[in-house]
Amino acid sequence: MTEPEGPVPFRTFILKVANRCNIDCDYCFVFNSRDQTARRLPARMDLAVARAAARRIGEHAAAHRLRTVHVVLHGGEPLLVGVGHMADLLEAVRDAAPTGTRVLFGLQTNGTLLSDAWLDLFERYEVAVGVSLDGPPRANDRHRLTHAGRSSADSAVRGIELLRSRPRLFAGLLAVVDLANDPVEVHDYLAAFEPPVTDFGLPHATHDDPPLRADPSVPEYGLWMSRVYDAWLARSDYRHSVRMLEDIVALSSGVRGSVETLGLAPPTSVVIESDGSVEAVDTLRSVEEGASWLGLDVLRHSFDEALIRSCCTGSRARTRSPSSAAPARSWTCAAVATCRTASVPPRVTGTRPSTARTWSTSSDTSRAPCGDTAGTLTRRPSRRRRRVCRTAMGHDALERVQQ
Repeated sequence: MTEPEGPVPFRTFILKVANRCNIDCDYCFVFNSRDQTARRLPARMDLAVARAAARRIGEHAAAHRLRTVHVVLHGGEPLLVGVGHMADLLEAVRDAAPTGTRVLFGLQTNGTLLSDAWLDLFERYEVAVGVSLDGPPRANDRHRLTHAGRSSADSAVRGIELLRSRPRLFAGLLAVVDLANDPVEVHDYLAAFEPPVTDFGLPHATHDDPPLRADPSVPEYGLWMSRVYDAWLARSDYRHSVRMLEDIVALSSGVRGSVETLGLAPPTSVVIESDGSVEAVDTLRSVEEGASWLGLDVLRHSFDEALIRSCCTGSRARTRSPSSAAPARSWTCAAVATCRTASVPPRVTGTRPSTARTWSTSSDTSRAPCGDTAGTLTRRPSRRRRRVCRTAMGHDALERVQQ
């Protein structure tokens, strides 16, 4: 069935409630990339800005008759704003929601500041909490150190264990792929915390600054994730999902994925900075300063205006049909509808986003920023694809795969 053409409303609103962090991850696109704007933004989102953002979210939800919107509290480290201020922010967003629209709150944290007081607040507002952890201490400490150069692993694990005592709040774990880490060890270590979801992010890279790899002739990132895939399916007692892998399986089976970094569906998330400015794809900060700017803010502009203003050519094809996205016409890789060449930043070269060009991975998959992750995984046996759908994706996905 063909979906109707037309603007696709935002459904996920990412509030940068804090623009400071208590650890210093060297791969952080907010503080350790080419764009240093975050260091000049307010350390935390003022309540007046939060109320303006909340009004715009409510306005957008009402205009597009959205029954559910997702509001993600992000940073920096969002817990740096303090329990009291966070309560005011949550209340402002909830109060501004129109009748008939449910607000689902999420929060992404490094876990080091979690406490019972925080979890009490999150229970009150039903905030789902995700924690960033790159694996066991040796793996995690390759990149996620404190500002003093010390390990953050023990503090993060303490926070995760505390979160596990309130399982309704535990949304899952997020790790960034590092080829120097053993994929099976990383997966199994994260799985031992029994998260409902484990996700893996590829390092942000561009044509001008490609991802690190030992052998450019080999799709190393795809092979790394393939070993995660095998480890995930190796034990029948695993009940967690792995979002990147499920999205690849879903997209290769004709089912829509859940995040904008994979697939050709238009993004449905928008970022609101601590000063109220609006960004469409904040990871474009890894390209250059200003690459993510839209020139909009919640005090003066609606989110409908953000729907039609793009920060880079082709980054927001605002129609439902993937085939209508202009950049896709130049992509010849068989897996492009699944991988989308990873995400927006890897598709950029030169000094301005307007000069974006895409990888043609059909001739050289090993050089693609995605490392042919999708191509490698979608060539896995169909029996395994059906098993993933059966155990983690539900009957609808399973039926589509079996047809």
